Amino acid sequence: MGDWNLEFARLCDYAEMIKQTNPSSFVWLRIDTENIPGKNLFVYFYVCLDALKKGWLEGCRRIIGFDEYFLKGACKGELLVAIRKNGNNKMFPIAWAVMVNET
Repeated sequence: MGDWNLEFARLCDYAEMIKQTNPSSFVWLRIDTENIPGKNLFVYFYVCLDALKKGWLEGCRRIIGFDEYFLKGACKGELLVAIRKNGNNKMFPIAWAVMVNET
């Protein structure tokens, strides 16, 4: 695994690449640059790919399940996931978000 500080610095590039290659997808990235001058603090990252959104609208019932996982280790936070079961009774991801813990 690489240096997570370097990988965090590439989040803006990743969000921009998703927007360029998946034009109808939703990607929201918020970085706080005001609380501590000279530091970029991660707030949240949300992704809903257009193909997953269309797959959910066309192949799943309109009921959404939500789940939350607490991330531990060097980068603490929460992983939020919106899912639904498809016609084959398999889990179908719709969107996900990573955010910092509110303390």
